[in-house]
Amino acid sequence: MLNAFKAWLTGAAGPQFHRTSRKTISVAVFLVIAALFGDTLLLLLKKFLHVLVEIFESVMEHFLQSVFPISPRQAEMIVFWLDLLMASVLLWYLLNKAYGWTRRACAECLRQWRRKQTSEKWLTLFWAAVILGALLKIGLLLFS
Repeated sequence: MLNAFKAWLTGAAGPQFHRTSRKTISVAVFLVIAALFGDTLLLLLKKFLHVLVEIFESVMEHFLQSVFPISPRQAEMIVFWLDLLMASVLLWYLLNKAYGWTRRACAECLRQWRRKQTSEKWLTLFWAAVILGALLKIGLLLFS
């Protein structure tokens, strides 16, 4: 089935895409599934992550109470601040990655635009990437 999908994808895309990689096909399948079942998948992912966070918090609270002579309320507060710190670091890391990706996209768009200066499509993509990069940089500065 994968070969049939690959043949359809390469045939529909044109002769320049005859060597479609598995990663490209995986991304295409993921996007189709996300478009069809996105609302259900996001809710399921949210519930799964919430359960994982609750398990982590419970284990950390019991660990802190068993190792240190603290009350359950103090353990809750310590775990809350640890969660906040980890969430901040994760958000900073993800925003940094998004900003780096946007910078690379801007450089690629600029390279393509310089190669095809008559094409307005690349100019539009370039400015969209520049604006997105600026917004991500502002977000990164606000959350760091």
